[in-house]
Amino acid sequence: MARTAAILICDREELFRETLMNFLLTAGYQQIALATTVKEALRLLHQNQFNYVLIGNTRQLSLARRLKMVAQRLQPQARIVCMKSAWLQAFDGTICQSIILKERIYESLLEVFEASA
Repeated sequence: MARTAAILICDREELFRETLMNFLLTAGYQQIALATTVKEALRLLHQNQFNYVLIGNTRQLSLARRLKMVAQRLQPQARIVCMKSAWLQAFDGTICQSIILKERIYESLLEVFEASA
């Protein structure tokens, strides 16, 4: 079943980005954009509309905050989801609407999407 939500995935880890994209494609999502850096994600936010913005771990928490603020300003309808590794404590509840551990993302991401639909 094709799903119409557009998704932006911003994460430094190429294997994780690609695997998550394939997971979402299998779940029926067809509009998926990938960004390696916050700068690239910002460019995509200016060019496209997204329903979900998935923000992975960044080297600096300030970059994640900037990406979140720009995403909310440009696309207030988008749900911001932070993806963090269990061993990192970089994100706190003030940055994103949802926080998902990368190690459990395949178990819980679709539930977050359905709950916000």
